[in-house]
Amino acid sequence: MANLHKRGRRTRYMKVNKYLNSIPTNTFIPTLEDEAATNEQKMNTLKKIFFPPPPLADLSDIPNASYPEAVPTNLNITITQVKRAIDKLAPNKAPGPDEIPNHVLKRCLSILQHHILMLAQQMSKHNNKPLPTAIQRNNNINTPQTK
Repeated sequence: MANLHKRGRRTRYMKVNKYLNSIPTNTFIPTLEDEAATNEQKMNTLKKIFFPPPPLADLSDIPNASYPEAVPTNLNITITQVKRAIDKLAPNKAPGPDEIPNHVLKRCLSILQHHILMLAQQMSKHNNKPLPTAIQRNNNINTPQTK
């Protein structure tokens, strides 16, 4: 086993020694396409070759497109979904702008669950309308952004 260690060290020493005693290779990129001599010109030439502009999209079939009817969905939030969302929260994360730590939400879920449910349901009803400031500040329930 000791013999293998010595052989490994000697091989590494020989590789390093060969590298140190060899003639350095030139890292200069030669002139490209007989016109690109400066680094800026070479960069632009390589950019044209490796990143050509995308082809134009064929939009001729868009006016005749037919779309299926929208699928009706039930966006009513349930108490089970609220409980599941609170259970997934990391307890030791720093609180957000509402300053309510996640561990408090987790420990007080039995008291707060119906209040959180009402907030979440109101937010889903008003998905494109401005919400009250108190609800918007809560960082644990995503609110839609309006412009």
